Amino acid sequence: MLKQVYRYFKTQEKYLRTVINQLFFFEAYFAVQCAASIIVFILNLKFNLYKAATLGLLTFIMLYFVWEILVAYCKNKLQSQFIHFASVFASAYAVFGNALKTLYEACNYINDPVKTIILSNLYLYEKGRLTYEQLFRKISEEIDIPSYTNFLMLVYYADESGADIVNVATQIIARETEQEKIRSQLRGTVTVSIAIIGAMIVLATYLTSNALETTDIVKQISPITILFTLIANTTAVAIAKMLLGWLND
Repeated sequence: MLKQVYRYFKTQEKYLRTVINQLFFFEAYFAVQCAASIIVFILNLKFNLYKAATLGLLTFIMLYFVWEILVAYCKNKLQSQFIHFASVFASAYAVFGNALKTLYEACNYINDPVKTIILSNLYLYEKGRLTYEQLFRKISEEIDIPSYTNFLMLVYYADESGADIVNVATQIIARETEQEKIRSQLRGTVTVSIAIIGAMIVLATYLTSNALETTDIVKQISPITILFTLIANTTAVAIAKMLLGWLND
């Protein structure tokens, strides 16, 4: 179970490293997340154990919420570049008639991080460390966005079989354009929803913090009430994660 959870976060990590910074990795973030939670716990021990434990756990949940937002931002940035990439590729292929030359040419007109991913793998291919098929698969795996994966693998198979890549690309671009319209409509709704959920988590944390400072209130609060507060915040993060996932489907 723990191994699966770790693999899940390592899969998410690559978006942050690709889009934000190569030094951004899960182990460091998790360490900061744990450290921040422990510091909040220790600072609130002067009030009472209930408040210290509750705020420590809520801090951990809020930082996980931030992690999910960062990952969603990185995925969205990669996704938003796809139509431009596919259009440039189709135009270049119509001129060169070769997928490999087209990848080189397309890199002159696209932005990072997609550009860097493609160029770094083309370099490995030139050095003989990747086969032609592995080149396309590795680019797809590093970007790890369904739109890119489907497009690049279709290009590879079409190039190998001699199919009309320009026609294939045109059809994919038309379909992706329609899907992007839907994503654009969802994006505004999801952004507002995430902002509301984030505000609710902060407000719940603030109210809980104030309530747990009073000794009389603490005596009247049962452990079930605190557990309910933690479950409510965790559920809010789960709903936010589901909403963010809609933008990448």
